[in-house]
Amino acid sequence: MSQQNQSTDLDKRIEIIFKRPTEELLSPWEISNFINQFSSNYYKNELLISISKAINSGTPVENIFILDDSFKINTSYSKLDAIDLNKASEILYLYHMGKPVSLFPNRKIYSINIIFNVFRTFNEIIYKLIHKRIAKKQLHNFINSPNDKSMLNNLSDLKDLAYNLLSKSNLREKNNEIEKAYGAAVNRINKFDDEQIDIDLMQDSFFEKDYALLKNEKYKNLESKYFSSFFREFNNNSRPVVGIYYPETNKIQILCVNHINKTKRDSRFLDLKQFSHNSPYEVIILVGTGIILPLMKEIKYHLDERKLTKQKKEVVSTGIALDNHLNEIYSELETILLDTNSSDFDNIELDYLKTKIVETKNNNDNKINEPIRKYGFSLSSVVTKTKSS
Repeated sequence: MSQQNQSTDLDKRIEIIFKRPTEELLSPWEISNFINQFSSNYYKNELLISISKAINSGTPVENIFILDDSFKINTSYSKLDAIDLNKASEILYLYHMGKPVSLFPNRKIYSINIIFNVFRTFNEIIYKLIHKRIAKKQLHNFINSPNDKSMLNNLSDLKDLAYNLLSKSNLREKNNEIEKAYGAAVNRINKFDDEQIDIDLMQDSFFEKDYALLKNEKYKNLESKYFSSFFREFNNNSRPVVGIYYPETNKIQILCVNHINKTKRDSRFLDLKQFSHNSPYEVIILVGTGIILPLMKEIKYHLDERKLTKQKKEVVSTGIALDNHLNEIYSELETILLDTNSSDFDNIELDYLKTKIVETKNNNDNKINEPIRKYGFSLSSVVTKTKSS
């Protein structure tokens, strides 16, 4: 389950220098916000590259998933890399990080989502009543139940566990909150089963580049429910966790783990080398080559803005020098881009997914550049670094 084929160029790094021409001071909160926004969206950019590489290398799209919560900045996640769902302790590790949502519908991942959700809800209800919880090691029994045991049976067994725990405290009567949570989960499973034929039909039509079904309201709703949910989670979470499920081994590989696990850092990790607190500010950052396209867009934005300004004002020599400098940096980035042979997004054969990923990528590129513009920084220098340099 190596991530090597899902990473960007590990031999090269990009040193970026941002400068802020104005003497106006930034507050500590603004400085922190600049770095947090830039690093968060740079990480998401790396995720999109890794997802594209995984798809291009033949990973079934339904085995790629995202968790519905962000990882925490102040947690080291030193054990995070590959997760073995055959082990109760590692299922628990995943459980604490969030519920999985697959890129394309996947029954196994969908069932884990439901079990995690119901397990957490039941324990919240039970703890409120008797200050006890169902032991989390029990999750293993529901995630890895025999193949002939349905999701509905798993849910029923989980409900029995909840009532057994309550009965020990003489709370034998049915609890409305538990019944409501159980009923909602059963409805989700039944709905998924009822919609399976339409889901398969949609998936087949996407692979055949036929999108006529999306003109129908029913199928538009199904798309939103099962095919767009991954991207909603991606856009809504500032630091999403994405992984690949391998059914043959029942294991998971987390993508871009170098950004999350502090013991796995490599050339793709954002390294803040300097943030001078003397005005005018200067920021030096080391990042992977995946930052190239967003930076090229940022330069293009500034050049276009300056062209509009020049239409209203007389061009001065300093303005010409700045334009020339930005054009030089743009050319340098273009050369690096050609050397990295970066065509991950262009090579996605499934047009439906390609469109979704490119749209998400373009949106995220804008978010990478937002704090640069918001806090008045400009790109001063870009230098390619190698392992030997």
